[in-house]
Amino acid sequence: MEAMGRFAFVVSWRFARGVITSDDSLFTRYEVLSLDKVVLDSLREEDSGTYRCDVLDTDKRRVKRMYKGVKVLSPNELSLDFAKGLTHWEDPESLISNITTTGNIYPSSTVRNMALISVSISAVMAAVIFLLLWGLYRRRPRRTAQLSQDNI
Repeated sequence: MEAMGRFAFVVSWRFARGVITSDDSLFTRYEVLSLDKVVLDSLREEDSGTYRCDVLDTDKRRVKRMYKGVKVLSPNELSLDFAKGLTHWEDPESLISNITTTGNIYPSSTVRNMALISVSISAVMAAVIFLLLWGLYRRRPRRTAQLSQDNI
């Protein structure tokens, strides 16, 4: 803007409250004091959303479009105290305290049911394999007997 002149471009700002998006139907006109920037002095949760800047030339052709997404988190959700967070994650006791197990991951009824199902499936598979092998074994002697009678 400085090189071409302040009035060589038309700048417009739009805002989609509460969502990060590029859907044109969600944007409303956003009034700013300065054309080249948006200043959010005291950031509030209502300022969350997507800010869009359109730069048009004097013939109303779009030169540039920019999107900026802003998410405002409460201090309860986010702590920027890096040293405190690092201490928490490096302390083995804090990690162990977050794990709550009673020693048995599965209840005994679940383990019993899983064992019964596994044994049942194994028994059925063994029976099917046995029957197939028995059927093949019974057919084989007949063929050899028929071949020996044909040769006589």
